[in-house]
Amino acid sequence: MPNRQSLGPWALALLNISAILSLRHLPAQAFFGLDSVIFYAIGAVIFLIPLSLICAELATTWPNRHGLYGWVFEAFGPRAAFVTVWWSWMAAVATIVTNLVFLTLLLVDLLYPQASQQTSTILVLSLGILWSMTFLN
Repeated sequence: MPNRQSLGPWALALLNISAILSLRHLPAQAFFGLDSVIFYAIGAVIFLIPLSLICAELATTWPNRHGLYGWVFEAFGPRAAFVTVWWSWMAAVATIVTNLVFLTLLLVDLLYPQASQQTSTILVLSLGILWSMTFLN
């Protein structure tokens, strides 16, 4: 059997925190300052803690049902499972593109402010960063 590593609870927690506290929220955090910590605490109590309890329950109830797709398939059937995974994937793609363009604009604005108005430059740099990260991955 091949040696398979899995993400532990600490790694999953840090992965979720990094997804929530991403670069796209920096302007809002700057506007609200340290008061934004209260908003994140409210979001954790109202959304993240119940979500983690639901996922833990589903994972222990159906351990071999392949995550989100299997859980929705079991409850609502194959069409709803496909749509759920599709929209989850599309949300991830939109988030990745948004963060990538924000990071590219931030770097270009810091290093060469005149180029931040040229959409072709931003497009080429964003694709270059995306392809570099894909290759490194």
